[in-house]
Amino acid sequence: MPIQINSSLTRLAVSGVILLAVCTQAAQAQTTTDIAPPDERGYSYFLGIAQQAVTYREDSRSQPVKSEARSRSPLLITGALFALAPDTLVSLHSETTFFPGRSTERWTAIGTSLGGVTLTDPLVQSNGFSLSQSTNQLAVHQRVHKDFFATGGFNFHTQSFKRYSFVAGPDNAVTLPAGTTVEESTSELLLNLGVELESESVRSASRHYSLRASVGLPLWRRTMNTEAPDVRFTGAKGYDLEVEGRYSWAVLHSLQVGIWSKYAIARRSAESQSLAGHVYELPSNRSTSTALGVDVLWKY
Repeated sequence: MPIQINSSLTRLAVSGVILLAVCTQAAQAQTTTDIAPPDERGYSYFLGIAQQAVTYREDSRSQPVKSEARSRSPLLITGALFALAPDTLVSLHSETTFFPGRSTERWTAIGTSLGGVTLTDPLVQSNGFSLSQSTNQLAVHQRVHKDFFATGGFNFHTQSFKRYSFVAGPDNAVTLPAGTTVEESTSELLLNLGVELESESVRSASRHYSLRASVGLPLWRRTMNTEAPDVRFTGAKGYDLEVEGRYSWAVLHSLQVGIWSKYAIARRSAESQSLAGHVYELPSNRSTSTALGVDVLWKY
């Protein structure tokens, strides 16, 4: 049976849309064309109260099956924006899953049979699922006009998930790795390009906002799975799309508190590798994630 849409995920998505709308309105309301003095520009930030909801899907091309898992985990996020020149900024950004949440992954057949077994139920397998991710990004922001910037940089991303507690579907159409835990880990380097609205300053400012849209293109990628530890998948076909925004208000001269939200889509293509006469498949996969949190920004 299909998994129902998580209401918390829906609320996160709605909150993100509201946040992005607020950022856009604030940018349109800006009346000054002055650039803040160099010693006032830039800031650091920390998110200790952030929640991420991820939907992860795989589609196999060797077998007519697909999988879906939904996971929720807290995030730890840190970063900083530095002013190098009147029209040039540099940023560092880091995101890490803190205590990955546990969920259930469900595998369903696309047709009415699998491996010669006629199915009475599309569910062929379920298992426990735990996902963790980390992102470290370096970006340059070049002013185009007023608070509108073009951005470019590199993103080093790692992802690891575990599958465990395997249970066969009603028709016992698959053979399970009973009593084992299967882990898959991916490391990749992406080129990120995008556009951004950025108000640049926190100190002496009554508010701060930023709104960014970007696309990420994999340049290098390595994936390994404990079911085939000698096989390395190196395909780097796919893309990332992200929309991220924050809006904050001053609570002290050099300190602001606000909200942050992000919506992201990641897709990777399927790949096959042969070893010792056996063909191993890395299915195509796609994930969508929505995150929302409370952040603290400061400049001293």
